[in-house]
Parts: sequence; structure tokens; C-alpha cells
Amino acid sequence: TILYMKKRRIARNWAMRSFTIQKIKGEHKKMARLTGVAYARYSSDKQQESSIVVQLAAIRRFCEIHDIELIHEYVDEAQTGTNANRKEFQEMIQDAEDREFRFVIVHRMDRWARNVDDARHYKKLLSKYGVKVVSALEEFDETPEGEFFELLSMGMAELYSKKLARESLAGVLANAREGKVHGGMP
Repeated sequence: TILYMKKRRIARNWAMRSFTIQKIKGEHKKMARLTGVAYARYSSDKQQESSIVVQLAAIRRFCEIHDIELIHEYVDEAQTGTNANRKEFQEMIQDAEDREFRFVIVHRMDRWARNVDDARHYKKLLSKYGVKVVSALEEFDETPEGEFFELLSMGMAELYSKKLARESLAGVLANAREGKVHGGMP
């Protein structure tokens, strides 16, 4: 019965997500098509560019399923999500003012931001332009519970980033105490 309940919840979440997209379709009959942009990001130059390929593939699949025309892909390579000072991210925010797209689709919400304040600020700003931020993999509906779980997900992403920074600093300090060189060849 637990498996049955889980399947029902997943089906309900997908139905709610589809309802949200359908609702937006109905609200804007003047627009001939739903349009969206992709936003993809990876954090450090130690990560592989294939991360972007995987993110964009999932976003394209999502757009196909939901009949959203993907009109642009914004990609920030080796950019932290802990602040919003990202070239492509800021360009996307500026482009949203022109109201040429209805959705920003991200692979997961941690690609959007690893800072809860920034994530919420920019989601609200885009909302003023009629743009909705959607995760291709995570299912957050428009209910209070869905909003809570989205906020929880963003908080966990911020926590992960802060813990990683703390552990990295501890490693640097340990190397320094042992007289080891940190990084590449001196």
C-alpha cells in the first residue's frame, strides 16, 4: 500500500504541474505558443562540461512533454550558485523584462541558486514579468505544500554549499599546518 500511495502522490503531482501549465496556457490565449528559456549552470572548473549537456537534455525533454518552445539557452560555466553575480543569469533576468518567454526551465532548483534569498528574490522578480521558474526534474506544485517543499529544497542546496565551503577551508588549513602546498604546482 505504501508503493500504491507513492505512485498516487507522483501522479497527483504531475497532474498538478500539468494543470499549472494548462492554466497558464488558458490565461494567455493571445500568445500563439508557450515559450521558455533554459538556464543551466555548473559550479567549478573542476566539474565537467558534460553536466551542462545533461541539464539541457532534461530541459529539452521537459519542454517537449509540455509543448513549450525553447527559444534560448543561458549557460553559466564554472559559476557559483551562492550569489547572483553570473553573467548569463543576469542577462536572462534582463531579457525577462521584454516578456518574450513565459518560463525559465532549470534542471533542478539548485542550478537556479544555492542561496535561498537570491532564489526567492529572482523568482518573485520574474513573476512580476509573468515568468515562472520551473524545475525539469523536481515536482513542485502551486499548493502551499508544494511551495514549502520547494523552499526546503532550496534551503538544502544552500546548506550543502555552506558545508562544502567549510570542509574545503578545513582541508586548506590542514595542508597549511602540515606545510603542504595547496592547489597545483608552485
